[in-house]
Order: sequence, then structure tokens, then C-alpha cells
Amino acid sequence: MRHVMAQSLRVLRAPDPTDSLRLQAQVDDLAERYRASDSAMPGPVPAIADIAGVSIRSAIPPARIPTSLSELCGWGGWRFVQLAYRALLKREPDADGARNYLGALLAGRIDRLDLVIDMASSPEGQRAGALAFPGLAAARRRRRLMRVPIIGSVIASVGAVWRGTRHRMELEREIHRLWTLIQPAPESRAR
Repeated sequence: MRHVMAQSLRVLRAPDPTDSLRLQAQVDDLAERYRASDSAMPGPVPAIADIAGVSIRSAIPPARIPTSLSELCGWGGWRFVQLAYRALLKREPDADGARNYLGALLAGRIDRLDLVIDMASSPEGQRAGALAFPGLAAARRRRRLMRVPIIGSVIASVGAVWRGTRHRMELEREIHRLWTLIQPAPESRAR
């Protein structure tokens, strides 16, 4: 048992960043499939071909329109693009725009924040008042700071250390919790 725990700890200590991104994409994909599955909501589920161009106004029931950036970025894939259009531009997505944004997201050319900033900064987004979307102004300021040559790299490094420390502490707590679960009770060890 300790050998298995030691191997698990070695795997946890040296993650590959590309594996993390790949895993996050898989989790987003699975979450999107669950949200669109028959068990998650009633009604027919559109095929990916429908989402990609034929029928943008699909049979997916409308979700509550997000009211903040963090709430919007909690979604992934097609549903994220659809809700971004609804929340920022106050309309349903058009086939070409949705296909372009979804393709760029899936290919990794942009991330969700880039998509939101791009959409809100567009002339249509400005007319719809998307720049006042809660959480967007602070995110745009952080993104601008991250692009300053020296300051951006320092901020990114500090942020990575902070996130890494927080994640390491969460992992250590979880490992400790699991370890206490597999340990025999004190009275059973005494026998």
C-alpha cells in the first residue's frame, strides 16, 4: 500500500503542463457532453454538425444567462460560445461567428477570456454595453498587465507559484485525508 502511495506522490509532484491542458480540455468536453446529455436535461441533443453550422438555434434548452465573467467562464465548448453571445451581445449566435469562435477555442488559438474580451470590444459588443459586463474590466486590466514585457513575466511567475502552492496544499490535505481513511483504527492496531 505504501508503495502505491509513493508512486502516486511521485506522479503528483512532477506533472507535465501539456498533460494538464489536455486533461482540462477533456474535462471541459465531458462536462459539456453531460450538460447536453438526455440525462442532464430533457429534449433532443444536437449533433456536432448541427452545432458547427446547420442549426445554431439547437434543441438545447436555454440556460440562465450568466451575470458575471466568472459565471460565464464556468462553461465550456459550444455552450460557452452560445452563452457569451447571449450575455455580451444580447442575441443568439450567428452560424459563421459561432463556428469561428468555437473552432479557435477548440484549436487552442484563443482562451475563453480572449474570446470574451474580443466579443465585448467589438463594435457590436460596445453598442450592446458588453464592456460593462461584471468582472470584465478587472480581467482586461490583468490581461494588459500580463502583456507588459518584464512586469508581465514577474506577475505570471508569482501567480504560478501562488497557484502551485495553493494546489500543493490542497493536494497535501487530500492525501492526508485519504491516508487517514486507509489507516486501521487505533484500537485495531493494538491487538
